[in-house]
Amino acid sequence: MSTEINGYRLTRELSNENAGMCQWGFAEKDGHEYFIKQFLKPKYPGDDGKLSPALVQRMRDAAERAYQRRKTFYDRLRECRAGNNVVVEDYFRFGNFYYAVTDRVRGPYLSVEEIAALPEEKKRVLLRAILFSVTQFHEKGIVHSDLKPDNIMVRSTAAGYCTAKIIDFDSGYFSFDPPEEIIGDQVYFSPEALLHNMGRETAVTEKADIFALGLLFHLYWTGSLPGFDRQEHRYANEALLEGEPLELDSAIPGDVRAVLEQMLALDPAARPDARSAWEALAGDARLARTARFRSPTDDDL
Repeated sequence: MSTEINGYRLTRELSNENAGMCQWGFAEKDGHEYFIKQFLKPKYPGDDGKLSPALVQRMRDAAERAYQRRKTFYDRLRECRAGNNVVVEDYFRFGNFYYAVTDRVRGPYLSVEEIAALPEEKKRVLLRAILFSVTQFHEKGIVHSDLKPDNIMVRSTAAGYCTAKIIDFDSGYFSFDPPEEIIGDQVYFSPEALLHNMGRETAVTEKADIFALGLLFHLYWTGSLPGFDRQEHRYANEALLEGEPLELDSAIPGDVRAVLEQMLALDPAARPDARSAWEALAGDARLARTARFRSPTDDDL
């Protein structure tokens, strides 16, 4: 008999495979498939008699405050369904743990190598599709904080173009209220996020996501990240902070390369917002049908 969590019947038991501080699995409810994640922190303490009632209550209050803060974030995220953002549909406590539930996203998905092999027009459409989705939550003040290939699921459409679903907002935050420690993949970390985590006073806004997308888009276009001296620096953010410019592949079309250069600027203020980048990547008349601001992966593609 399968496990049931708050009405969700697990179809794949929870596992911490590649998960960090959580466990995940798949579930079914009312005939619909879901992805379910159990967070290991914060944990709502039980009363086993080993701690004083006052301490147990303080720990419970702290866990509930963290829950309410996260619930506010997920509630705002649900307003960002336009595009292909996979939002948290349900967030609750069950027993001692808190859970987030999203729709299950099925493949098959394109690899970075397959994306880089696409013709130019289709790569432009894909990049703009991603930017359209990012605009939806950026304009609500939401920072994803962990944009990377694993969290952008790219697949082909029936018409031969590509669509991309953005998943895993669990490291996200409101731009006006960043956490004490920003979580994300160091490869795609912005310079200001790195400084923030080192204790420097610096704003870490939506422009941190734009930096990550600049790296990611270069990877999608060429199959590799921008160049820098990897014997001296581990990551692009470190190279920029040490005064070493990033080298973009000369095979990237000039207009696209110019946008990527702006997205990868050391100064966040010099980076475009997602909507401006979307507009700048429109390309030539072949993309005229996506000229108005909407998802370029609608059925007409």
